[in-house]
Amino acid sequence: MGTSKIKARRWTSYAEAANSYTGLQRTSISELINIDQDYFTRLARREEILRDAPELTARSTPAGADAVYELYQFLVRVYLPRRYPTLFQIMPRVLQNMVSGQQYPLDSPSSATLALKSIATLVDEDFIILLPSSSSAEYEVHAYLICFASGFNLPNLLNSNISELHKPLPGYAEKLQRSMNRWFQRLEAHLRAELQHLHRLPKTKAIVLTFKTYMYPLSVLKQEGEGENLAQAIEGLSKGNVPEMSEYKGSHLWGRAVCNYLRS
Repeated sequence: MGTSKIKARRWTSYAEAANSYTGLQRTSISELINIDQDYFTRLARREEILRDAPELTARSTPAGADAVYELYQFLVRVYLPRRYPTLFQIMPRVLQNMVSGQQYPLDSPSSATLALKSIATLVDEDFIILLPSSSSAEYEVHAYLICFASGFNLPNLLNSNISELHKPLPGYAEKLQRSMNRWFQRLEAHLRAELQHLHRLPKTKAIVLTFKTYMYPLSVLKQEGEGENLAQAIEGLSKGNVPEMSEYKGSHLWGRAVCNYLRS
């Protein structure tokens, strides 16, 4: 069994790139985990990251442990064998990964950290688990599995709330904070925001933020005729509803050179 014929999905939408907004949509549960031709290679890279930074990659508070166990069993017992039945098959007491050859116990490891690290070698998504704060209307991070940090300050991630996570993001308090809190309070169905998915675990009621990073070479985008669209999106960063986004993303340093290349 393999994934070589499953092409990687293309998440390249430049519409409204200059403006900050939540853009949440309802989506199907089948979109939660994406497996493609790069699956095996990326799993190998994730294992390297786990070996190099084991104390940073997967962590949980005591309060987040039950949600971690629930997420593990959901993926192993329910989601993967049903969503990808040719790639994951339930055997006596284990889930067999038909691609990597690894086996995963149907029951979660007794340690939340071990459960997270097992998930890291099973799927190519990163996860943040959030629980309601006891002191505010926001949600707090109580566990995470992050192999591709994308700017997160991992040592300070646990116990931080959504506003604190986004403090470095220009315009978050003014443009996004209220709507994000409202969505978290109302969240029942599965949602998608660009490359991220939000869903609620039924037992612990924890919210799981699932995200996957796709990387596209500029040369490929240019060859496919997306150069001008991407260049306009880069130039629009300083003209949208949060002009500070341009400095936040550093486009004042690299924007001109990249746009020139895309248009050459």
